[in-house]
Amino acid sequence: MPTVELTHVRNLTTQTDIFKGDAKKCLDVVDLSPSSLVFHAPAQGRVGHQVELSGTVLMNKKTFKFEATGKIAAIEPDETESNRIEIHLHQFDKVLWKNLILQIKEDRGRLEKVFSSMRGDDEA
Repeated sequence: MPTVELTHVRNLTTQTDIFKGDAKKCLDVVDLSPSSLVFHAPAQGRVGHQVELSGTVLMNKKTFKFEATGKIAAIEPDETESNRIEIHLHQFDKVLWKNLILQIKEDRGRLEKVFSSMRGDDEA
């Protein structure tokens, strides 16, 4: 399965870093859609604030760097001292993102077939 990690998230509205990592410390993206992503971090902003993101996508044994801008669509407290933050993307590499979403769908389809066959759902 492809993975997406954030190395830097900056709140452009308040000019503060939500997260600043390095090669050894990054945030995992926990959910993706064709134009948004979700991660967990201490919140430093509000819904509607503009953000700038940078990170990497690992897909098909290749690493792709990306940068994007968007706005905070939701901030919800989680069970830790962090928050679930959803970002709606405005400017981003649409081709990379489309390929990422397609790869995830293909991988999930293969996994569903494996589980279905383990349950015996494929018997006629």
